[in-house]
Amino acid sequence: MDECNLAIAVFTVESGLRANAVGDHGGSLGIAQINHVHWYKVSCSLLEVECNIRLAKQIRDNSGWGAWTVYRTGAYLQYL
Repeated sequence: MDECNLAIAVFTVESGLRANAVGDHGGSLGIAQINHVHWYKVSCSLLEVECNIRLAKQIRDNSGWGAWTVYRTGAYLQYL
């Protein structure tokens, strides 16, 4: 599967591809909905697309796509 299309599908479900998306209770930020447990890893704003995608790639590289609930549940499949 093409990683780019997979990322777009996952992030579409997560944020509607909105850079300024804030999850329930403010616990996840940005286009990839980076969870607050990862915020310490960056010194840039997670509401900036480039910053958010860079951290999302690190998370994916370290933990796989399973770090995103919508991947584990298959909710992203409708966007492929």
